[in-house]
Amino acid sequence: MKSSALKVRKISTITVTLFCLGIGSIVSESCISTSLWGQRHKSDEFHLVQTPSGWELALYRYFPDPDTPQRNHPVLICHGISSNKWSWDLEPEHSIAFYLKSKGFEVWMVNLRGADRGTKPSLLKGKTYNFTFDDYVNEDLPAVIDYVTERTGVDAVHWVGHSMGTMVMYAYAGVYKNRKIQSIVSVASPVSFDIPARLWKLVKKYSTVAHGFRFIPSRPAALIAAPLGEVPLQAFDFAIWNPGNLTPRLIRKLMTLAVDNISGGVIQQFAAFIRTGRFLSLDGSVDYLKQMKNITVPILFIAGNLDNLAPPHNIKPAYDAVASQEKRFTVVSEATGFSSDYGHVDLIIGDPAEKDVYPLIDRWLEEHDE
Repeated sequence: MKSSALKVRKISTITVTLFCLGIGSIVSESCISTSLWGQRHKSDEFHLVQTPSGWELALYRYFPDPDTPQRNHPVLICHGISSNKWSWDLEPEHSIAFYLKSKGFEVWMVNLRGADRGTKPSLLKGKTYNFTFDDYVNEDLPAVIDYVTERTGVDAVHWVGHSMGTMVMYAYAGVYKNRKIQSIVSVASPVSFDIPARLWKLVKKYSTVAHGFRFIPSRPAALIAAPLGEVPLQAFDFAIWNPGNLTPRLIRKLMTLAVDNISGGVIQQFAAFIRTGRFLSLDGSVDYLKQMKNITVPILFIAGNLDNLAPPHNIKPAYDAVASQEKRFTVVSEATGFSSDYGHVDLIIGDPAEKDVYPLIDRWLEEHDE
């Protein structure tokens, strides 16, 4: 009898815990979104782009300020893994979109499949979390690049990506030989994957979870933790940013808006990158690093000196791999003349990024916008 009672109590505890987590995530998103900062700022236009396999991708369009010199090519901005466009565009004061539009560029914020307001995996829609990094490369990027070039009447676009957001461009530009690409800005985007041992343990653990559940539920986890204004797991906090560059308020907003779930297929492919040390397609037939010899467009590499997910020495092999005559490698740190030292996420959204990182991107784009 005592054993049965304990089992019932355990099941009840699990049920109540799961219920509270679900309600907590909903309440967290609702309360923080309305009371902490009000309505999200708006783009000039919102678009849905369909891939060949039927996924709708969310794109946000920002027109250049009319009183600035107009640039020739639009800029596509792409987020990293487990994220969406809000990681680059949190509010006008922390937005690469608002910064570049003030410099005369038309900006498109890209969401890869499953992110933000695009198609969400569901049984009713016949979409699941089985998509991979390769699907981003072979379907999502061609779809959004073709859509933007057709809409704007240009033959090429600038691509600016954070973390995985340029890794997909490394693969695309290498395999498709710079198709419709004017220039590239890579921010914290590695091709080598020797990460600290404690992070590798987490990757192995969560790739196992992803295999069982088909995805990593990072969005509800972030919503639950958002009111704390910090990441509960010290290893994650250590990995993803320099806390000195982000206020608790900004962290709460990031965790509420900028986090999306990770497909099991994507996390398994990243686990393979780290395990083998090679940047390959899932089936091993395409060596993306070797294909980067086909990249000849101008490319800027930006790294943060405190980045533990993509340290400078993991990005430098990408610089060495491309055949571009115009390429530059910049480590952003106090030692190299900038106002702060940078981790992974604060390179694009931290408080000092607008004066340190955004001007680097703008100057590069302007220099290569002919």
